[in-house]
Amino acid sequence: MRLCRSQASAEIHQQNKEFADWILKVGEGIIPGVSITEEGEPCWIKIKDDYLISDGDLPSRYTNWEYLKERGILAPTNDDVDGLNSKILSMLPGDVQ
Repeated sequence: MRLCRSQASAEIHQQNKEFADWILKVGEGIIPGVSITEEGEPCWIKIKDDYLISDGDLPSRYTNWEYLKERGILAPTNDDVDGLNSKILSMLPGDVQ
């Protein structure tokens, strides 16, 4: 998986290495699970705020390829991907074809 262009700064490379290490830990089950209810099993993981895109700029920047190519969504199954695609498409102007 490529996370960064080679001409990126040392700081960006370090951030990407930390993210890649975190993703590996998730996949290996090293990241501790948390419960989202008092009785629930700890089968959820807390994603660091640093790894979340929270600017909500997609509806105004969805035609900007530079903006889009710097973002990605991880999903465990194709069903989850389909659900996310539907949700994201509903955020954009115009009709879905």
